[in-house]
Amino acid sequence: MTEPSNPDSPMSRNHNRRTVAVACWWGFVDIDGFACAIAYAELLRLEWNDASAVLTDPLNASITPEILALDVEFSIIPRPSDSYVIVDMSDPEKIREFAPLDKISEVFDHHFGFEEYWNSRLGERARIEPIGAAATLIWEAFRIRGFAKGISRESAILLAHAIVSNTVNFLVGLSGDRDRAALAELVNIAGLKENWIARYFHSVQKRIEQNPEEAIRNDTKIFSFPVYWRVAFWQSEMWDSAGFLRTVPFDSILDTEDTDAWIFNCVDIQEGETRIRSNDPRMLERLKRAFDGAIRWNELRIGRVVLRKEMLPDLKTG
Repeated sequence: MTEPSNPDSPMSRNHNRRTVAVACWWGFVDIDGFACAIAYAELLRLEWNDASAVLTDPLNASITPEILALDVEFSIIPRPSDSYVIVDMSDPEKIREFAPLDKISEVFDHHFGFEEYWNSRLGERARIEPIGAAATLIWEAFRIRGFAKGISRESAILLAHAIVSNTVNFLVGLSGDRDRAALAELVNIAGLKENWIARYFHSVQKRIEQNPEEAIRNDTKIFSFPVYWRVAFWQSEMWDSAGFLRTVPFDSILDTEDTDAWIFNCVDIQEGETRIRSNDPRMLERLKRAFDGAIRWNELRIGRVVLRKEMLPDLKTG
């Protein structure tokens, strides 16, 4: 993987009108945003546009060494004249930190809350849908616009991994037939071999376990809830979480002076369950009622996969 040269170089100055596919997140970029930005920039280039991927934040553990070894390019610095396509994100306040909202030409996202805002500004160019992975929307754009046969193997690999990661291997309720159809087509193009899904999740877990503190800090979002002003919320999907949960001192990592409380959500893929811890019992009790879980030894266990984005509405209602 390489980063393109400085955007102020002579070559860059010869191309003043560029569209950038941007993954801008909450302090990190995950595999879905990473894949969407890389692949959509490729689609724009297939349509004879000057386009690049721009990633605004560090890459988290979902982007494994095997993914990092792919020969793909991205930048971390936009040009003043760029227009923007935002992928895997639609929060205007977060986007405003990176790009002027009047320079946004398209939005692709599967998170909730800002559909009306973007529909009023962009109409059909705002594709915000309740779907397992934003990567599914990007692959559908390739097909709809007639470039399914033109996608590179690298982009197909990235989008396939993003779908598997964001649907947690289809254990998440929001994943559906569109995600499954997209994955089947991408796996065929990418030539992914048997057991690639298990190998991917094992690699994610290995990367987290090698440096838990860095992995947690690089993958934590800060939210405001009625009871607290700032809550650190970490989430990870692991093939087998038991050993990790026994050994990592989450309180010393997540409990900082900058936050009022912390909560983490650990999805165990092998068991198909969700295990949640927090330093505040009220959040665990609220989630217990919402998702029919059981609390034991300060840990809430839910017998199915529930992701952070599904928990937030219940935590934000006061």
